[in-house]
Amino acid sequence: MLHSILKRKVTIDGVKEDSFTSSVIGLMQYLPCETFWFLLREACSDKSNLPQIAGSLIGLQFWPRWDATGIKGRKYIEPDVFLEFTNFDLIIEAKRGDDGGQYEDQWKNQIRAYCNERTEEKKKLFYITLGGNSNKLNEKVSIEYEVDQEKIACETTINKCNWMGLLMQVYRLKDQLMAVTASIPHQQALIRILNDLIVGFNYHGFFHINWFQSMPSYSIRKESLFTFSSLQKFENLIHHE
Repeated sequence: MLHSILKRKVTIDGVKEDSFTSSVIGLMQYLPCETFWFLLREACSDKSNLPQIAGSLIGLQFWPRWDATGIKGRKYIEPDVFLEFTNFDLIIEAKRGDDGGQYEDQWKNQIRAYCNERTEEKKKLFYITLGGNSNKLNEKVSIEYEVDQEKIACETTINKCNWMGLLMQVYRLKDQLMAVTASIPHQQALIRILNDLIVGFNYHGFFHINWFQSMPSYSIRKESLFTFSSLQKFENLIHHE
């Protein structure tokens, strides 16, 4: 699908956050579960509360429609991505850019709707905001509701992650895989997926840039300086004539 868009066989607005989310997370789901979770976890600004091991990826849903009971003015709630791992559940709320757009009421509504859907014994819920964060600090949100006249309180940590941070983790992993000389199972398949991920980021306006301070430094010999100086004098002579 991604390559058909790039070759203009299919037209999709690259500005839309939905195509960005599905392009990136949709490709990441084909990575091994531990790799998928590693990239997400490492891209979070503060990952101290996140478990290192997620277990198997049991299910992934884009824009599921959840019961909005107890949420004023809403018929249903639609988080961007819901993932079920063996060890926990995860909600991802994505925004198109990295500058802003996330807000607390949306997080609370999605957590409340999750509780509506998971009336049985719940696993631990984690929540990642992907893009749109005005700051990088984790936040805690609390909700209270009643079920059969019983009051229930729920507190969830909101982990902040941005698109550029995720892209950098993809590059780092790709570089590490390419640097390995020993045989690794599915090494080339992993690199192909990571390459497509990079293409998806690029299509939506996110690029890896080598800043000057990260580039290797070079020294200029005195002979080279003399050559530059001679060329400059020669150029001046030509202009004067």
